[in-house]
Amino acid sequence: MFGDRTRYSLGNYYNPASNLGLLSTVLGISFDWLVAANSSGAYNSDQTPALRLHIYDNGRRSELIWEGVYNGTYGNTSRDTWYTTTFNDLFYQFVSGSGVTLQNGSQVNQTVQDWKNSYSANAYVSAISVGVGSGFSNAYHAFADNVVLGRTSGTTTYNFEAAVVAVPEPASIALLGAGLLGLGLVRRRRAKIAV
Repeated sequence: MFGDRTRYSLGNYYNPASNLGLLSTVLGISFDWLVAANSSGAYNSDQTPALRLHIYDNGRRSELIWEGVYNGTYGNTSRDTWYTTTFNDLFYQFVSGSGVTLQNGSQVNQTVQDWKNSYSANAYVSAISVGVGSGFSNAYHAFADNVVLGRTSGTTTYNFEAAVVAVPEPASIALLGAGLLGLGLVRRRRAKIAV
């Protein structure tokens, strides 16, 4: 992830038709993250990528958001080191149209299991995303991988892998070259016969 508002997702968090399953079946969500050694930005040097669980509940969109600052990472983060969150980590809630959920003027941070109590039985996960928020400089550089979604039916791990480009082996290239050379010789021979 580079710079401001870089985000990768499974599902479409703005489309209520995107449905990855009922929230009531979710046991937790976690991921691996790393801040690169060459990363810099406008915020704290320990600023982490964010993990989001996007939810629709009777037409209302919300997000449960994991950020390192609410899970004790500030002052404890080494660069170029992978960290793993747990199902017991804390998330805050952002509700579309209302903002961050507060209690007595303070942001509420709790586990996904605890947040489930504030949703109806109809609530469903529309997307999962990892990324960085607004205000990060273009020099911010971080990684995320191994997003694990735990459900009552089991766990699923989502990996971010670079696209693989097939590179021909030397023997394949040599065979192709020999074939092209043979076609050239046949064409040249036919040209001499036609004269």
